[in-house]
Amino acid sequence: MFVLFKLGLSAEQIHFVELVGDCTRTPIIQAITKQVFEKTELQRTLNSLECVARGASLNSAMMTPHFNVQKFTMEDYNNMPVSVNYQFIDLETGVAKDPKEYRNFFDQGQKFPLVQQLKFDNKEGAMTIKVDYSDSAQIMPGLPTTIAQYDVARGIRKKQDVPGSSTKLAIRIKNNINQIPELERVEMTELWTEEEKIPVKSASATPAAPPKEEAKKDGAAAEGEAPAEEAKTPAAPVEQ
Repeated sequence: MFVLFKLGLSAEQIHFVELVGDCTRTPIIQAITKQVFEKTELQRTLNSLECVARGASLNSAMMTPHFNVQKFTMEDYNNMPVSVNYQFIDLETGVAKDPKEYRNFFDQGQKFPLVQQLKFDNKEGAMTIKVDYSDSAQIMPGLPTTIAQYDVARGIRKKQDVPGSSTKLAIRIKNNINQIPELERVEMTELWTEEEKIPVKSASATPAAPPKEEAKKDGAAAEGEAPAEEAKTPAAPVEQ
């Protein structure tokens, strides 16, 4: 049995208050709910002892491809704003630079799971990342506000000697399905330009026409022609 209240919002901004289990039978819980929503009566049409089991069964069926259930949309509400603090280290001196803060990196009212990025130009890592609850987060007194802290090493560059090369650093932080912020991935991308000389082949020259055959000598037969027969002079008659 548990009670889930969305705190810090006006009555107009609150969409619902979910009361689960036997606590819905508690008179003081019903009285506070009526006061918040300015209602005279509450609707209690679902068996309070079965609502958790039914909700878990419905969610399991929606996540399993072997079942076909009616479409039911659930939107998780982030009630704890989260800030991200980061601090780079000077690559030459090794001295930590001034820390910077990205307030309300995950703001109150956003849906989760959700992934957001921080992007930096010409950075190679060598930094510290700390994920904290924001000052406006309503957490119990005495609990630590720091969620996690990460040390990111310096990335290895392979094209550092190439003139004009640069880097881009991307930090992905995820508010996971359990509403726990975590560092998902850090990526460093190198950008450079290379010039490559490609030999260009010249067009092949047109082959020269074969030389014409010299004129055949008189009396010589041309190739493929039969030789002309010589004219015969008739013999003179012989006198008897």
